[in-house]
Amino acid sequence: MDAAAYYRSITQELLAVKDRVANVIDESHQGEIGSWRESLVRSLLRRHLPATMGVGQGFILTGQGPTTQLDVIVYDLNYPKIVQEGEFVVVTPDAVRAIVEVKSSTSGTRLRKDLRKLAAAAVLCRMDAPTQQTPSTEVFVGYFAFTSSSNATQRVVREALQDSVLHHPSPLEIADLNILPTNLNGLHQQRNRVSTQPHLAAINALALGPNHFIRH
Repeated sequence: MDAAAYYRSITQELLAVKDRVANVIDESHQGEIGSWRESLVRSLLRRHLPATMGVGQGFILTGQGPTTQLDVIVYDLNYPKIVQEGEFVVVTPDAVRAIVEVKSSTSGTRLRKDLRKLAAAAVLCRMDAPTQQTPSTEVFVGYFAFTSSSNATQRVVREALQDSVLHHPSPLEIADLNILPTNLNGLHQQRNRVSTQPHLAAINALALGPNHFIRH
C-alpha cells in the first residue's frame, strides 16, 4: 500500500469539493460556506471511523458548565446523549473521544486565538473525562484549516501552541471559558491543575492547509 498516495487522494478529495458552495452562492454568506466545509470534515470522519462512533457538532456539558461550540465532536455511541437533533449534539465528557476546530483559512493572529479557545475546551473536557483513561478513551484534540496564510510560520505556530498550553502569566481567564462567574473556585482549581498538568490543554495535531501537518 502506498500510504502517502492514499492520504494525498483524501486531501485532493476535500480540496475538490471545499469551494462547491462558494461557487454558487454570494461571498457575503461566509457563515454558510464555513458550515459547509465543517460538514465536509465530519462526513470524511464518519466514513473512516468505526460504527460505534458518532460525529456531530455542538457542546460538551462538563462539571464547570458547557464548552464553547465545537465544530467536530467524535463521541462513543454507547453513552447516552443529552441532546441530539441531526448533527447537533450535547454530550458529556465521558462519551467524547475527539474534538476538532475547523477553519476555512487561518493566519498567525487567528491561529493563536483559535488554539486558546480550543485548549480551554480541551481542559474542561479532559478534567471531567474518566480518570483511568486508555488510548481508546483519551480525548484527542485537533485543529484543521483548509488553507493557511504565509505568515503562519514555524515560529508563529510554535508560539501559538505554547500559548494554547497556557504558558502565560494569567491562564484560563473567564473570557476563555464558557462558565458562570459564580464558579470562581472551579476556575482557580482549573488554573492549579493546568499548571501541574499542561497536557490537559495540549493540542494533539494541526493540519494547516494541504501541505502542513503538525503532531504534538
